[in-house]
Amino acid sequence: MGRFSDGILDCCSRSEDGYCLTSALCPAATYSVLMEKLQLNWCANPTDERGASATFPIVTTVYVVSYFLGLFSLLGPIYLALTIYLLVIYTKTRTAVREKYKIPGDCCSDCFLSWFCNCCTSLQLYRHMHRSGDRPHRFQSWVAEGAIVV
Repeated sequence: MGRFSDGILDCCSRSEDGYCLTSALCPAATYSVLMEKLQLNWCANPTDERGASATFPIVTTVYVVSYFLGLFSLLGPIYLALTIYLLVIYTKTRTAVREKYKIPGDCCSDCFLSWFCNCCTSLQLYRHMHRSGDRPHRFQSWVAEGAIVV
């Protein structure tokens, strides 16, 4: 059984300012990068490389639309639906990372962390994948090299 290379609250303890800023401003961008690398489509279901290539623009656009709808309190039911969609894909992405690296946990904890700590959770997942040799394609130059987890 494995474990994450960082704790959930280690999100800004290293010199990853650019990625930390991206995750704080648009967590969907960081999750969609992870989803692309894991070859998940925009619904966080397994797909091929071609299907995963559309993940980043779709998920990021949904987040931006959701953000502005919430900001201006417009179209409440649509905002709620988009928020639930984002929570589901965040949870499914965290579960996919845990399963890939054989990290113990459950769907409930993935959902809880994805909802209440999505910025820190996305950074934890990104750093874990980066250190394990699975470097997501986007933003990779922003993340400092780390030790390989065994």
